[in-house]
Amino acid sequence: MQTIAGADEERSRARRDVRYVQLELLNSLSTLRRLHGCLNGRASADHGVSIVRKGPRAHFRNVRTCASVHACPCCASKIRNGRAGEIEQAVTAHLAAGGGVLFATFTLPHDVGDRLAALLRAVTTAYTAMVSGAAASAERTLYGVEGSIRALEVNHGPNGWHPHHHVLFLTARPLRYKARKAFERSMWLRWRHQIVKAGYRPPSAQNGCDVRPVWGAAGIADYTAKVYDERRVGLELARSDLKSGRFTEHRSAWAVLGDLAAHGDVEDLALWWEYERATKGQRAVRWSKGLKARYGVQLVTDAAHAAEEVGGVVVAVISGELWPAVCRMRGARLGLLRMAEVDDDPEAVNEYLARIEVEAFGDSIPPGGPPIDADAQERRATEMQLAARRLGRSVVVEGLGAVADGAFGLPLCSSSAQRSPEHLLGDVPIH
Repeated sequence: MQTIAGADEERSRARRDVRYVQLELLNSLSTLRRLHGCLNGRASADHGVSIVRKGPRAHFRNVRTCASVHACPCCASKIRNGRAGEIEQAVTAHLAAGGGVLFATFTLPHDVGDRLAALLRAVTTAYTAMVSGAAASAERTLYGVEGSIRALEVNHGPNGWHPHHHVLFLTARPLRYKARKAFERSMWLRWRHQIVKAGYRPPSAQNGCDVRPVWGAAGIADYTAKVYDERRVGLELARSDLKSGRFTEHRSAWAVLGDLAAHGDVEDLALWWEYERATKGQRAVRWSKGLKARYGVQLVTDAAHAAEEVGGVVVAVISGELWPAVCRMRGARLGLLRMAEVDDDPEAVNEYLARIEVEAFGDSIPPGGPPIDADAQERRATEMQLAARRLGRSVVVEGLGAVADGAFGLPLCSSSAQRSPEHLLGDVPIH
């Protein structure tokens, strides 16, 4: 019987698998050049790419990352998880000191046809204006607001794009119900004024501004249960990459990418391209001045979070000459990680790499590859012989002659650069 921990690990691995499939699509189709090279190149040209296993999970070491918090499924996962931890650190310390925390959401009316870039400018400009000036300063003093953490989230639904801000307001003490409702109304009135000033319809009191209390760092009161399955306040604020619409017509941007990867719909591709362009350069999480220092939260860049190394045991090292071939093979990166996570077949990774080498280079040494000694040559010839048999083809291996055909259940494809989404995202070639 599977344990709860085992089920959680399977769900986590499944999300990882989806992210790799989605990134393989974006390596070819993204409008952002840096996504084309994410996990395709090496961080250091002096070393190969290592497959490292820590516990039940495997990952790559020395791969180049793009650090796109809005558009890269793999980098965003690491960055947002790091940001969530930072938020929880501050909120936990603030609550422990007797402070209060409010979770607010600010939205604006929107219609089909509204461009996302214009909507993002409107919500960002409106929020900045709302919290600026003498009146806003006086209100912060009145309600004891000591700082805030703001996160941007973008969804899409029947009425088009829906960008909104989630904000944690940290107060000197927990606000009672009447004070909290007064704070909410005051924020809504000023938010309403700024949205109208930006040229949009006035947001209603019910939908434009919503303020809920946070009772503990483990959750966001009843709001979390309605919106999100997780119970961590940092995850709710920072990890929009884990959210998906409850219904297919209301989708997070990541759900749009997921549907694009699954179905290859050209309308979803157009939506995703618009999202990429509009969110480029936008910060996902913003802290008020001095708040991080107050709670000892380290200043870590998105790039540092994306490239963070978690350690583990090296399972295999892929040469710099072979890594590009691995990246060109559909599903090969994910396949290698899955194989490294199998306990009862330690040679699976090396055999798979040998198959890729056969497919990419035949019986020749990879371009730029170093000379190999006799023992290494024999080992390589043996691996290529096994690979050729599984590939079901005759390959001339140096020193062994022609290798007969055999059975192979893990097809390798050539470069994915020219394939459609439907072709590119076929079944991941793993047993």
